Amino acid sequence: MITKKRHLSGISKNVENMGYSLVKTKIGNQRKSPKMNMMERYDVSFTVTHTHCYIQTVRKQKFTFNQDCLDKIITFHGYWHIDDPGKRKIKNCDFDASKVQHLLPDFRSSWCDTCGTAVNPSSKRTPLWEYEYCKHCGSAEIIYSNFESQDKQIAYFNFGVHLSQNYSPLLALENRKIVPGYTYRYHDIVAAINDHFGVKCKVQVYPDPIRPEVCYLSEIKLAFYSSAVKRDNLIDHPEADEYYTKFQDSKITFLKHVPSIDPAIPQPIYPLPEKPAVSETPSFLENLWKLIIPALSVAPWKSGIYY
Repeated sequence: MITKKRHLSGISKNVENMGYSLVKTKIGNQRKSPKMNMMERYDVSFTVTHTHCYIQTVRKQKFTFNQDCLDKIITFHGYWHIDDPGKRKIKNCDFDASKVQHLLPDFRSSWCDTCGTAVNPSSKRTPLWEYEYCKHCGSAEIIYSNFESQDKQIAYFNFGVHLSQNYSPLLALENRKIVPGYTYRYHDIVAAINDHFGVKCKVQVYPDPIRPEVCYLSEIKLAFYSSAVKRDNLIDHPEADEYYTKFQDSKITFLKHVPSIDPAIPQPIYPLPEKPAVSETPSFLENLWKLIIPALSVAPWKSGIYY
């Protein structure tokens, strides 16, 4: 057995004990791991919660939305194969919500919407968790099936929790002082996220169909190779440049509240911040000053030596 484990802070002990262990192909009646192409590309998607809620309201989608989730600024959406996201959708999905009961604390702290509805059998709508699993678990099986588990549904959601806890677009934005309640330039948002992860990410926006002049920060997608256990498995997202070219100079609103779908109701004003987003990279003058200070400390006039 080839084992590659990583400490996951905050993740349940059950998840850690399952390990993130690659398994060799076994013979006989034992479980077989599908052949893994390390170059296959996958999306891991994070959603801006208030924008997501607004989109569902506008589109009247079939998914339920739990308002208790609105205290989360950015939540985990899911992961799937970039080139084959839904073609291997399971026709007769045997989703069993009871199997993921032990993961509910992790779900409620990280996964987007439907916080309580995945385990609510009386709900007439499709829980988003169930939809995501049935749609994407086929194309993503090459990833989570490499983890030791007797149940692929548990493995699928465990890996989702792992991704949500180890990659944080919200932290990337906060480091640049990009927070909800303001409007930013698209290129500033992208720079904050790309610099944090060290790769080009796909930053999606949602043009408001009711107010065409407004765009909302909507979704942030990272791309990775099949074995996304380490940060160095992240790669440039193949669609990042296309989005950047289209929106680079656009003003993008980072929602703090869910807008009303009634155009007659005045909406909150989200101004540009008073100061530009703070860069993590020192400026040229800051670097120059760091060189000058040590030089001054050993200057000849300080030692009384003159030439």
